[in-house]
Amino acid sequence: MSWQRNRGSNDGRLRHRSKQGTAKGTQEMAILHFKLHGPQLGVSALQRYEYLAAELPHFSRGQVEHVDSGNLPDFAEGRARDFWCAADGYERVNGRVFSEIEAALPHELTGIQNEALAGEAVQDFLGGTFPHTMAIHSLLDAEDRLQRHMHIMFCARPVTAATSVLPPERFFKRNGAKKDRGWNNRTKPYSLRVRWCNLLNGSLTRAGFAGQLSPGKKLDGSVEPKVVGLSGEVNSEAARQVRAIRKERRDIASLVEECEREADMKIAALEANLIAELLKLDELAATL
Repeated sequence: MSWQRNRGSNDGRLRHRSKQGTAKGTQEMAILHFKLHGPQLGVSALQRYEYLAAELPHFSRGQVEHVDSGNLPDFAEGRARDFWCAADGYERVNGRVFSEIEAALPHELTGIQNEALAGEAVQDFLGGTFPHTMAIHSLLDAEDRLQRHMHIMFCARPVTAATSVLPPERFFKRNGAKKDRGWNNRTKPYSLRVRWCNLLNGSLTRAGFAGQLSPGKKLDGSVEPKVVGLSGEVNSEAARQVRAIRKERRDIASLVEECEREADMKIAALEANLIAELLKLDELAATL
């Protein structure tokens, strides 16, 4: 086994590679880097889209090899920029405008093979339901070897036959395309990681590589956080802090979900009262 420092990173993180025998000889296998997260503080959906699609003038981190968007509602069909701009404008205050999946693509595969793998991931994770933009970026590592990684930014509001025709000012509201709360499930990151690992292993096998990657140890439906120092030892205090932060995030997510349920109930009650009052007015008008 060997450890390599991530080039271009100043946080001291290491990535693990393992020597595996393959049909093409013994060489280093791909790394399993995968994470699901929300937007960075202060970064809008449009800004993130522009970064992924290399539309920002200051984009300089490597190259953008592929960009694709899909599952967009009618008001933004074929215009991903318009969708993410509308998301910024109409999503509720303090609401999560988008989420993002990041994953390292194996250097053992060609650009075309990695593009196919990324497409499989989009279909597996989002199906034909959630609006998204997927991009493949490439960088040179410490050995001047091309390393590709994938970004998938997506909206948790499903596009269906009913919601696709909604205007943007309605689509992003509670009575429009309601967010799929399954994305808030604490087991979601690990389940996606397992599915990504299966897709990755399948692609490597089809390409003639025998090594298999593992999604990591599962504890109570999640991956046990393991923070490794430069010497290779596990930093238990850092791991404890990671667990505490994750618990705090879960508690906040549960509180937000409860508040959203209460708000939905109040909105439904107000709408019912409004309909009842309108019916009374119609009856009164009919007697005049």
